[in-house]
Amino acid sequence: MHSRARWVNSRTVPGFGRNEEGAAVRPVGNGQTKGTDSPLTISPPRWSIPARVAWQPFFADGGAFPLASTCLILTCEHAGNRVPPEFREILSPDHPILSTHAGYDLGALELARHLARRLEAPLLFSTVTRLVVDLNRSVGNPALYSRFTRPLLRETRLRILERYYHPHRDRVESEILARVRKGHRVLHLGIHSFTPEMGGKIRRTDIGLLYDPARGLEREFCDTWKECLERADPNLRVRRNYPYLGVADGFTTSLRRKFPPHRYLGIEVETNQKWLFSRGKGWLDLKQTLSESLAETLGFS
Repeated sequence: MHSRARWVNSRTVPGFGRNEEGAAVRPVGNGQTKGTDSPLTISPPRWSIPARVAWQPFFADGGAFPLASTCLILTCEHAGNRVPPEFREILSPDHPILSTHAGYDLGALELARHLARRLEAPLLFSTVTRLVVDLNRSVGNPALYSRFTRPLLRETRLRILERYYHPHRDRVESEILARVRKGHRVLHLGIHSFTPEMGGKIRRTDIGLLYDPARGLEREFCDTWKECLERADPNLRVRRNYPYLGVADGFTTSLRRKFPPHRYLGIEVETNQKWLFSRGKGWLDLKQTLSESLAETLGFS
């Protein structure tokens, strides 16, 4: 039923995997990053996955663009816990909160890079801690700023948006728009992780797939991926729209308002950080299971 997609040789993609100043980055220590002199090489998206061939089980929508190829784009909004120099008086880089889930999504960048390599997909991410500004919240959301930056002057908060918030979101949107204008459909996976305990309650789910149930292609994609995950590892607990609702305020939710459902699918992937804490084979196996099941869902190996 599936046809093998043609592979595209990797190349250096300007702007992918770069920090807010445009420098290529690599992870350091507990998730912080620093610039490097060499560009980060990430493979381009697969341009040759015809919707009516490889994705026929859930993309045979018969709509206005039945032959649209599907491009995969990966993002990671909470990739690191870096504190820009201008904010180190109010938030020290040594503050213990930076090493917790409040500072960044532990393991998310590692998983995103693994998926990007396996699927030869572009990855765009930001390493500035969410305690400066949360790239996965809309302007106006009370959670956009943290207790460290919310008391700052309005002018300072606006500068934060201009320097650290809008560049990432605008870059992602422009990459999606460029592909849509060429007649492609975009599958956008936002890679996140969640703390295994919140408010005294243990979260036993391993993987959450967040989507908008009103958008049929998103629903069918997540149903299919969930089946592939559970077939690959029957012990995995995979839930839809957990630990958060896919229609809650977030980057994918805002992008859905800009792109039609037959052109844009915005899925957030949430992994339980308990796997990262265990490290060892369990975390490696989970990354492998996610990447191989995603490849199966997309119809290539």
